[in-house]
Amino acid sequence: MRRGLRAFFREPTVQFLLLGALLYGASLLHARLNDPRRIVIGAADVARLGQLYAQQFGVAPSPSQLEWLIERHVRDEVLYREGLALGLGEADEVVRRRIVQKMEFLSDDESPVAAPTAAELRAFYAAHAERYRSPARVSFTQRYFSPDPGGEAAARERAARALALLAAQGGSGAATAGDPFWDREYLERADLLEIERVFGRGELSTRVFELPEGRWSGPLRSGFGWHLVRIEAREAPRLASFAEMESALRSDWQDEQRAQRKRAGLERRMQGYRIVREYATRDAGAAQGASTARAGGATPVLESTGQ
Repeated sequence: MRRGLRAFFREPTVQFLLLGALLYGASLLHARLNDPRRIVIGAADVARLGQLYAQQFGVAPSPSQLEWLIERHVRDEVLYREGLALGLGEADEVVRRRIVQKMEFLSDDESPVAAPTAAELRAFYAAHAERYRSPARVSFTQRYFSPDPGGEAAARERAARALALLAAQGGSGAATAGDPFWDREYLERADLLEIERVFGRGELSTRVFELPEGRWSGPLRSGFGWHLVRIEAREAPRLASFAEMESALRSDWQDEQRAQRKRAGLERRMQGYRIVREYATRDAGAAQGASTARAGGATPVLESTGQ
């Protein structure tokens, strides 16, 4: 009997049929496990839904709430798979951007960055000194003369008369009351960005850093009208010392190291890709060389069809 069975299973036809049956069974199992219309909700899925609910509302969901969460998850999964089947995400820029963002997140190297040495920190400070230079600042009082009542010429004339009266009174007096202004009459330690935010770009923001201290100047035009300005104090741009910025330098250095890791990771991913430019360029060779230079040589292969 055993000899007969051995002889039977040695037959090539029998072996072929058995192998075919095995492959068929494996294909059925694979199809069942990967059936796009089969949705499996496991314990891990249920736990994740409960954790998300608790993070949002501060309490664990009740059994009925959890069941509703599971039903909503199933509904969303059905719609998601149906959308994929219809190809709805293929040309959708929002979906594309979301996937890119998730890949960037997954590409981030979360391993800790080693603390910089003293030499590395000083070299970083020297190479990025402009980051730690404070801008010029000025403190000043201003009086505003609006062009709304009588026009530009009348507003400027009122400002000029007030300036002459101030000069005759030695810079004091209430003759420069002017018109109400939407912001402050006195700005303290304002840099150019703050002055432009308050007055707009114009003659006032351009010349205020050049005016003499301790006396009224003007009239100066802003985005709103005419002004008289008295400089109270000024500060020249100043480079913060290494000791003042050491803590910030350490943080900035580590941020730079993380950014370098991210760039290196992206360059590794790009290696091996072949980019085909199916459009006409004035200088495809120069464009390829520039791309290589920017990425330090770790770039995909570039081709141009020259169409």
